[in-house]
Amino acid sequence: MKKRLVVVLILALITPLTHGVWAQYDDDVNFSASDVPMNESVVIPKYTLIKRDYNTRLYVPQKNDPYSPTLAGLSSLFIPGLGHMLCGETERGLKFLGASLGSTIVMGLGINLMSKAYHGYEPELARGALLFLAGMTSMCVVDILSIVDAVHVAKVKNMYYKDMTSTLSSMEVTLSPYIGQLSMNNRVVRPVGLSMTVRF
Repeated sequence: MKKRLVVVLILALITPLTHGVWAQYDDDVNFSASDVPMNESVVIPKYTLIKRDYNTRLYVPQKNDPYSPTLAGLSSLFIPGLGHMLCGETERGLKFLGASLGSTIVMGLGINLMSKAYHGYEPELARGALLFLAGMTSMCVVDILSIVDAVHVAKVKNMYYKDMTSTLSSMEVTLSPYIGQLSMNNRVVRPVGLSMTVRF
């Protein structure tokens, strides 16, 4: 656990330094936060409310995405649940973090029992090995699920944001006066009204 914390701290210190270096070489991929126009009027709801509305296989990254799926996945690799917290899903992230800590505790209990078996308590060896393997397996499963789910959460929230901003910005309603001329039974009729055009 200490190794993970050290790695996350190192990444947290290195990332801001290298971000500016790479941004000057590739403007299409890397961009600063000031380049991203955020629409403060869009409130993104909880993931559980919008998760069934979007298919993440149709996700296309945009420059103005508020959440980075890559950052969410990488941060969840080092600390399970951190990617969820970065995406605004703190409760969901704490569940993954708690599951990972529980797995670590079970693994530690297994190591403790195996060390007792090494010092003379033979019956504890099998139970300790079983606890260690169960803890390690569950920790790996929680890590993988946390990474996959954090990326999924970031993509769904980005798709919602894209829908809300494109709906607000690209819908155009135009009203214009209408005067027509129709010939009916040797008479000229001029209907007058309003013409409405909606583009989206």
